Amino acid sequence: MSSRPPARPCAAPQERPAPGAGGSPRPPGRLGWGVWPPGGISREGSKPVNPKRPNRRKSGGRLLSSEVLLEEFHARECSRREVLKGAAVLLGTTLMGCGADAGGGASDGIGGLGGDGKADGPRDASGEGEGEGEGEGEGEGEGEGAGVQVVGLGWSEDDYLAALDAALSETVGLGFVQPGQTVYFKVNSNNGDAYPHSTRPELIVEMARRCRDLGAERIIVGDRSFWGDPNTVANMRRNGIAAAATQAEAELVAFEDDTVDWVQIPEERVPHWVGGYRLPLPVVEADHIINLPLVKTHFIAGFTMALKNMLGLPHPFDRARRGNLRTHAMPRLWHQIAEINTAVTPSLNILDGYQSLITGGPNRNSGAGATYADARLIIASADRVATDVAGIALLQTLSPESEAVTWSTPWGNPQIAAAVRLGLGAGGPDEIALVGPTAPAADLARYQALAAT
Repeated sequence: MSSRPPARPCAAPQERPAPGAGGSPRPPGRLGWGVWPPGGISREGSKPVNPKRPNRRKSGGRLLSSEVLLEEFHARECSRREVLKGAAVLLGTTLMGCGADAGGGASDGIGGLGGDGKADGPRDASGEGEGEGEGEGEGEGEGEGAGVQVVGLGWSEDDYLAALDAALSETVGLGFVQPGQTVYFKVNSNNGDAYPHSTRPELIVEMARRCRDLGAERIIVGDRSFWGDPNTVANMRRNGIAAAATQAEAELVAFEDDTVDWVQIPEERVPHWVGGYRLPLPVVEADHIINLPLVKTHFIAGFTMALKNMLGLPHPFDRARRGNLRTHAMPRLWHQIAEINTAVTPSLNILDGYQSLITGGPNRNSGAGATYADARLIIASADRVATDVAGIALLQTLSPESEAVTWSTPWGNPQIAAAVRLGLGAGGPDEIALVGPTAPAADLARYQALAAT
């Protein structure tokens, strides 16, 4: 294992009580991550499984308590957020445990959402809320002032990789990858359905090649399917992700109870997760996370893209715990999606809409039945909120009015409002810019117009 620099000191965010609740803010934890059990245990055997024999190792399943491990995780998480901030001018986001003088979220985890989960409105460029949440919906990005996050839109009539190149060329690209680093690809393998239900194998192979060319030493490809589906490995074989990992010479990981070790995020940091949640050690140890979601509708959540893709990370038992994801209950789900994203920040999001799932997602047999559109568009940004806003804009040009993703403006969507409330990225339309010189001008104008609402 290569040596890493010691963790930089990052001030932990203060949490405000809910409006009218009274009382003082909870004292923040030392780093925001729990230490359990006391005394620590060995990290031996924590390496992910070989892609040719996924899910065979049974030495995992331990809950690690190393203070050094938590310090390293914290340092890497702060480093990834520097990539996010560096991608914009004066972007002032301070997430879990990083940044100075962070404003806190309300004690219910997300202000600016009513009991029905409807959004009060986006934050303006000053970091303050609009509508009924004004004065109460301040995000965590108020300290440094907000900037503009560029969202690259890459389009090509018949060349998928050309669309990828075009999207990356307009945004942060892959310059953050340094020689010797570990890069984790957060693929989408919710089930065994092939692309566009699951991450396109060609994208995995191509991104692994590019990261290797920049000197990445270790590439990890991993996910865990729907909490009630114990067949993640079989799903990865069916949808082509396992074969892509083998071709890319990457380590393939199914995040099951006994295949990896885990690090605890305590409930006090994520109050809408009953019992908190555990994160897989391979994700904790990665220097960079590249998020590879797809443009998909969701028959319960409305849509599933960059933010919701992170729900594949928590331990399956934590996801299945009553009060968590056993049922996708609203508005709790919006809070849970936002709170998983407070602990894990991608260095880059590549949202694949080249072929988009525009009705009945996320599976072939969920909702009213799946239909598709050849949008030929790939969206890339360091900012997951801006990425999802662009994805919603795309879906709103393609999906029928029967799909819930069309029922509000992009910034009025409760999933976006929840993320804005916790300062996960851009806070309103003045903080993003959709740039796509390869996209048809009329389509680009529609996306830009929708993303401004």
